Amino acid sequence: MNPPKGLKKQGKTLWKDVVNGWEIQPEQAVLLQDLCESQDRITELSGILREQGQIIKDRFGVAKPHPATLILKGEIGNFTRLYKALGLEIPSNPDSCPGRPAGWSPED
Repeated sequence: MNPPKGLKKQGKTLWKDVVNGWEIQPEQAVLLQDLCESQDRITELSGILREQGQIIKDRFGVAKPHPATLILKGEIGNFTRLYKALGLEIPSNPDSCPGRPAGWSPED
């Protein structure tokens, strides 16, 4: 399955990684396309925030969160829902799981 037209670099990369790593049914292609488009939007929003900063000043000079932060938050939620809907596995890297690392003990 080739990536759909219109996907940007990150979306195409994600498409290829998923198609090469998991068995995707034809009816899941729409969800996968939505996931990849979401990845592209996350990449774009992250770039905006890197360039412009997370805090901006309004017309009165009062600092407030950049509007892209709210959009990014929603897009990450959308990405997560699509990822789960596709039934993709979360990497089993021990460094990526919550909590303390294996073998950790408090200092006495």
